[in-house]
Amino acid sequence: MAKLKTLNDLEAFLIGLEIEKNGYALYKKAAETALFSDISKTFSNLADMELDHIETFKAIINEKKENKNFLTSYENDEALTYVSQIMDIDIFASLTPDKIIEEAKTVEEVLKVALEIEKNSILFYTEMKNISHNDEAINIFNRLLTEEKLHFVLISKLIK
Repeated sequence: MAKLKTLNDLEAFLIGLEIEKNGYALYKKAAETALFSDISKTFSNLADMELDHIETFKAIINEKKENKNFLTSYENDEALTYVSQIMDIDIFASLTPDKIIEEAKTVEEVLKVALEIEKNSILFYTEMKNISHNDEAINIFNRLLTEEKLHFVLISKLIK
């Protein structure tokens, strides 16, 4: 992906929506293909959490799409470069959730990919929180960060 030239809070929420959709698809597929019920249930719970994030983003986007405070572009060139790099290393930039599951040899490999996804989400939301000047958007990014960190810890505990 080329370096972003502009970005605003609404666009960041649209990117976040895509991140969450990909996470949901991966966790749903992993839950469907898991051989053990406890792992399947964990992936299913993660999918449900991502679905909550998807609904949150849809509501925010719908509510804020006309709000000029969410349409003001960030003017931090260094931050835009950093965000572009985060998006470039996103696992879904090169693989689909189905392909990830298909290529994984073990549950642990899927969990490690899931951990990377959550880590990239944390990086993305942290940077968005840091460059936004909109207090409402910052609060939303903070809430998402808290939830993504919980996912990260949950997945980390499952990796042996």
